Amino acid sequence: MRTVLIVAGVVVVGLVALVWWAWRAVENDDRKLFVSWWAGRNGWRYSQGTDQLLQYFRGTPFHRGFSRDVQDVVAGQIHGQRALTIQFSWYVNPDADQRESTGSSGLKSGRAVATVIELPGLVPPVTIRPEVAGDALRGADTSLESGRFNAVFRVEGPDGRFNHAVVTPRLMALLLDTETEYGIRLDGRTLTVWSEVEFTKGSEFGRLITHAGAVYELLEPYLFTTEWAAAVPEQPLSAIPDEALGTSPVGAIHRLERRTYRGRDVEAFETNPKLWGRDQSWVVVVRVVVPGAPWPKVELIPKATAPARVTNPTTPDRVLTGDERFDAEFLVASRDKDFVKKALNTEVIEWLLSDERSRKMRVIWDYEDLTPEEDGVPEVVSRSILNVMTVGRFSAVERVEAALDYLFDVQDRLPAELLRGEVREG
Repeated sequence: MRTVLIVAGVVVVGLVALVWWAWRAVENDDRKLFVSWWAGRNGWRYSQGTDQLLQYFRGTPFHRGFSRDVQDVVAGQIHGQRALTIQFSWYVNPDADQRESTGSSGLKSGRAVATVIELPGLVPPVTIRPEVAGDALRGADTSLESGRFNAVFRVEGPDGRFNHAVVTPRLMALLLDTETEYGIRLDGRTLTVWSEVEFTKGSEFGRLITHAGAVYELLEPYLFTTEWAAAVPEQPLSAIPDEALGTSPVGAIHRLERRTYRGRDVEAFETNPKLWGRDQSWVVVVRVVVPGAPWPKVELIPKATAPARVTNPTTPDRVLTGDERFDAEFLVASRDKDFVKKALNTEVIEWLLSDERSRKMRVIWDYEDLTPEEDGVPEVVSRSILNVMTVGRFSAVERVEAALDYLFDVQDRLPAELLRGEVREG
C-alpha cells in the first residue's frame, strides 16, 4: 500500500478501513469521514471549507452559478507548491447547459472538484477543456498541430503565443491518454485542474491530485519568468487566510503523523469526536498494527473519564468481565463476548487495575480492511489494530508520549491467543 503515488516527494498511502470511532458518521456525513481519513494518511489536512473561500478564485470553474457551497477542502503541497483541492456545488437557472442536473425546485445544480496549485510566476489566462455541445457557436479557439487533440479539446485564451507554449506535445499526450475528463485553467498565480463530478472517496481525490501534479510538471519553467502582456495580477494561495479554509467537522481526522517510537512504527492523529454523547473534545489517538488474525471491535472505557453530568456511565453492547472490581471502574463495549474474555484475561485485568494510566485513556482493539481500489493491494486484506486514545492535542507532547508508552505496554501484554488463529466475528 506504499506504492500508490508520489506527490511532492511524499509517499501517498491509500485509504484503509476506518478506525474505531468510524462506527458513527461524521456529522451524519460518511463522505467527510472517508475523505478526512484519506487526507490524513496522505499528508494532507482536511477541513469543511467556507463559502468565502471561492471568492479568492476567478474564472472557470469557480464563477459558475449562484448559491455556491463548499463541502470539502484538502490542503497541502504538490511538488513543493501550495495546493488546495476543493469540492463545491452551485445552482443555475433552468435554461443552463446540460452539465447541470435539475432538482425539485426547478433549478439546476452543478458540482466540481478542483485542485489548485500556486504557480511560481504570473501568467495570462488559458482554459483547456473537453469539447461540449454548443462550442461551435462560441467561435474559434486556438488550433494546435494535433488534429486529434483539436477534435477533442478546446483551448481558449487571449494570448495565442502563451496558449501554444502551454499546450506542448507532452501535455497533449497526457490529456489524450487520460480517460477521465478534466478541465485545466492557468490564470494569474494559479493552475486549476477540475472534474465536474461528485467525489465520495479518497481515491478519487488522489487521482485528481495526481493528474494536477502531472500537468504542473509538464509546464515549462520559462512560462513563469516571461512577462506576458495579458497576465492579470492575482494573490497567491499562500495569502488565503486559514479561516477561509474552515474548521474540521466533528469526528474527522484533523492531522495525522507517522512516527517511530521505542523502535516501532506507529500512527498518531488528532480528531474531535463527541465523547459521552454530546461533549466534543480534541483527542489524540495512537495506533499500531499487530500481527495476527483481524480482531473484532472492543472498546475499553475508564469510567473516571466521564464528565460530572454523567452520574451512571454506561455504553451500548456492554460486556461484563465478571471481575466486580474491574467492572466497577471500566466499561467494555463489544459484540464479541468470547474475544473480550481472551483479551481481558485475569492477568491483564490485574495489570490494568494496578496501572493508573488505565483510568485516563481508552483502549480500542480493532481491525482495518485494505482494499484494491483504495490501497492498491491485490485483494482485500484485514489486519488487527491496537489503539489508545487520550484527551488533548499534538502540542501536549508529554501526554502524547504517555499514550504511546501505554499503547506499547498494552501490546506487550496481549495474550498469545490473540496473535494467532481466526478470531474476528464482527
